Amino acid sequence: MATLLRHRGPDDEGFLAVGSDGMCVALAGKETDAAVLASDAPFLPRHGSAAGGGPLDVVLAARRLAILDLSPLGHQPLASTDGRVWIVHNGEIYNYLELRTELESAGHRFRGHSDTEVALAAYREWGVGCFERFNGMWAQAIWDSGRRTLVLSRDRFGVKPLYVADAGEGVAFASEIKALVGAGFVRPSADEPAVAAFLATGRIDADGERTCFAGVRQVLPGTFVELPLEGAGHTTRYYDVVAGAAGAGDRDLGVLIRDAVAIRLRSDVPVGSCLSGGTDSSAIVALAQARRTGDVPISTFTFSSPEPGQDDWPFARIAAEHVGARSFVVGPPENDLVALLERVAVEQDEPLGSGSVLAQRQVMGLAHEQGLKVLLDGQGGDEVLAGYGYYVAARLADLAARGRVGAWTREVAAARRAGQSIAWLTRATVGELRRSAVAGERLRRLQIEDLLHHLPALLHYEDRNSMAVSIETRLPFLDYRLVELGLALPGGEKLHGGWTKLALRRALEQDLPDTIVWRRDKVQFSAPQAAWLAGPLAEPADDLLAAPSVVPVAAAARLRATLRDPGERVTRGDELWRAFAAELWHRTWISRRTE
Repeated sequence: MATLLRHRGPDDEGFLAVGSDGMCVALAGKETDAAVLASDAPFLPRHGSAAGGGPLDVVLAARRLAILDLSPLGHQPLASTDGRVWIVHNGEIYNYLELRTELESAGHRFRGHSDTEVALAAYREWGVGCFERFNGMWAQAIWDSGRRTLVLSRDRFGVKPLYVADAGEGVAFASEIKALVGAGFVRPSADEPAVAAFLATGRIDADGERTCFAGVRQVLPGTFVELPLEGAGHTTRYYDVVAGAAGAGDRDLGVLIRDAVAIRLRSDVPVGSCLSGGTDSSAIVALAQARRTGDVPISTFTFSSPEPGQDDWPFARIAAEHVGARSFVVGPPENDLVALLERVAVEQDEPLGSGSVLAQRQVMGLAHEQGLKVLLDGQGGDEVLAGYGYYVAARLADLAARGRVGAWTREVAAARRAGQSIAWLTRATVGELRRSAVAGERLRRLQIEDLLHHLPALLHYEDRNSMAVSIETRLPFLDYRLVELGLALPGGEKLHGGWTKLALRRALEQDLPDTIVWRRDKVQFSAPQAAWLAGPLAEPADDLLAAPSVVPVAAAARLRATLRDPGERVTRGDELWRAFAAELWHRTWISRRTE
């Protein structure tokens, strides 16, 4: 399993074996760093150390991407000073410095300066209550020998993945499904309801614990799972975004976004950023560049699409030049798109929701070529601060439900001037009113729906795309304090006068040029998907749909005809892509492995 996930941590590896007698033994692997083996820290493995021949109750494996504390003291699995608690930690606790100060005041002493050691001390001090104190992204496994219990936890919004499968009389878990499948804990077969949901909506990881693999479930965001050696395990939710938003109205957006970026710059290796030229990523680059130390500018990475109206590069260049950042740009692969698609299908484990997954993978590959290990990214900004165009209808429905006819009329007129159709806005408003009778809540509820059911797929794709090339991405807009404020803000501060994300635009007027801050024509991060299906991907798609495994035969036949009809390729392009992606996933992960 550790070998299959080497890309997530190529710098070091380590293991922990817990015998049935309770003894914990740290073990080295073939790629354990030589400096680790030469160190005298008591929790580190030694040359030739072994767990003995007795039965084992728990085995933990860790692959390390060294970002904080590059010394052997950052090695994992990491033990508490008394050796009774061990942790494997993927991700970052961004407020680890503040927590460390608090824990030192409580009497804790630290050997190194990693956030992993702080997370372990926090568990020793506060137990499972520590997760509520973390500001970060993480998937953790903690072995508590005193309680004879394994604790699995995941960050509030599921930025970092964690999957679980039954393994005979025990439980297996991993950061990616491929480790569970490749190690033989799961016989690959499709979870039919999950695949059907993907075909209908294009979403993965959005329906509770379910994945596209039968027998594989995910630890839900904002929860921890306790698995005692004796007795039944149970799951506890430690975070509720709705409850968190209830007390967030007095926070300052400008202060919060600056702090969210600042704590995500904590690193012992250089930090770069993705840059699309939109408000979110441009804000991150501007604020990160302002806080850099030394004379080296932040490096930015952009995907340039050849499709008219979809190219982010001209605006990304404006933003980068304005703040003095160093720019790198990449486009679609010229000759090996099919090879890229097949590679990404393996890296992602689950079906690809759109061609933008391939575009993002190109960006990550470019950053890897430049030697980056950490990138900032603007993921989550649209959900948190109401950036999607369809939020306008929810805002209008809120105004209509409260009887604010004049405000509704002014907002429709402003939206029309911004390029939206009055007929569409009117129909959408009526539709929103019919869906719910709760006045004043539609915009907020739609944001929550997207955070819980739309965003997980985007986080899934970004994590696999970045970690496939050993890069960690950090997402300031998913700082939980910022998320809660984004939900708590009045609708008029987010959407007003034809503008989306109004509060953010106002907060950034001094940091970015008007060309970026008040840009109206920004589209979602996208790739030339339609052109690909008409060109290099037409034959692979036709071949897969000719003998479908998950798409109904009649539907597959209709979609094959769509491939040859330019007009239909446009109107049914998303449906065509989903069918193609589902069949590609089945061939990659199910049929090839069960033949």
